[in-house]
Amino acid sequence: MRNSVFLMILIGCLTSFCASGVLSIGLSLLQFQDTTGKASATLNVVNLIAIGIAGLCLGNVLVRYQGFIIGFYSQIICACLLSFLLFMNNPVLILFVFFLLALLMGADNPNNNSALNQLVPAPKQKAGIFAFYTSCCQFFVIISPLLIYFIIAHLGHKIAIAFIVFIYLLNASLWFRIKSIQQINRTKELLKKPSQKAYGVGFRCLWRISALRFLTINRILNNFLYTGPIVLLPLVLASITSDNTKFTAIQNTIFALSALGFVVNGLISSYYLRKFPSLIRFFVWGTPAFAVIAISFVLYLNFTQYSLYIMGFLLGIGQFYFRVSGITIGQAITPSENLADVILAGDASVRIIAALFSIVLLYAGNFFSFSTLYVLCIFIGFCAPLFILHGLSIYIQSLEIKESAA
Repeated sequence: MRNSVFLMILIGCLTSFCASGVLSIGLSLLQFQDTTGKASATLNVVNLIAIGIAGLCLGNVLVRYQGFIIGFYSQIICACLLSFLLFMNNPVLILFVFFLLALLMGADNPNNNSALNQLVPAPKQKAGIFAFYTSCCQFFVIISPLLIYFIIAHLGHKIAIAFIVFIYLLNASLWFRIKSIQQINRTKELLKKPSQKAYGVGFRCLWRISALRFLTINRILNNFLYTGPIVLLPLVLASITSDNTKFTAIQNTIFALSALGFVVNGLISSYYLRKFPSLIRFFVWGTPAFAVIAISFVLYLNFTQYSLYIMGFLLGIGQFYFRVSGITIGQAITPSENLADVILAGDASVRIIAALFSIVLLYAGNFFSFSTLYVLCIFIGFCAPLFILHGLSIYIQSLEIKESAA
């Protein structure tokens, strides 16, 4: 069992490595095709749309084919799709391939989490193992863009693509090493029927429960703050340099620093949050605060290379607050029997709306300066905490009830 858990953690790490590596390759490859950065920026939008659509379809897919089937075949299909890029030069076809890749990758992380959860039966061990698992995955997210940049700079895009294809195939082979996972069968009729109403239940909860409705608005506004600067990043980098190697170097360093900021803040803040759960208040306000500070640095230093590095690191810090506050408060205000449905519906809604906002941003980039668009992100997103206060108060009250009962 211990070996199976280790292999499952390794599979999750390689999945994260590939997801980050694929995005890094795609952005660099499209900038190589179109030095204006518009094609690269469009990839971020395509990625968001695909993940949103995957969220809508995820319920049935996970219920029917959870475990080995999704884990093995998604890696094989991703490897095949990525291989097509070795023979493509058309930006539209490249974007279509990355759209399909993002759809498949949308099922990978939930499937990996579910498989690992089944391999760790003891409730007391789950928290520690999942914390270790998350930290390991984030470490691979840090090194992935840096390694991909090194390969692209010294060996070219095709070798980088071939390398990720190899990792996909390696990851697929690891599923055969976990015998217990191969026995997971999610095709029982009992489990098929609830999935047919999953979407309706999730969206009804989001609409009828006011705290959930406002939490979703909070997530959307925070997404505008965090998605906007990243979607515009290829356009900003294209205005700094038309050299593909330098473009890839700056972009991938920003991605790595963002992941590093997430990990560093996670190590520090998680420790204090375990001791003082009411600190979640700071997380709620810290989410937009770090995004505003990050964008302000870039505006003040006029989009210099090092200001973009600072922005990436600060956005990573804020993303940890964003993720943890949303998960913590969301679980407190959601009926436990509908939690999975609400997560799917909420994630799909937030990502699709963020994608639509990104499309508007890219179109506005033809008429307005980057400074104006970044200020717009701040103006729209800074009030996000006001919409989560209802849910926050419910969570704080639940803490007080537990303390008084103890």
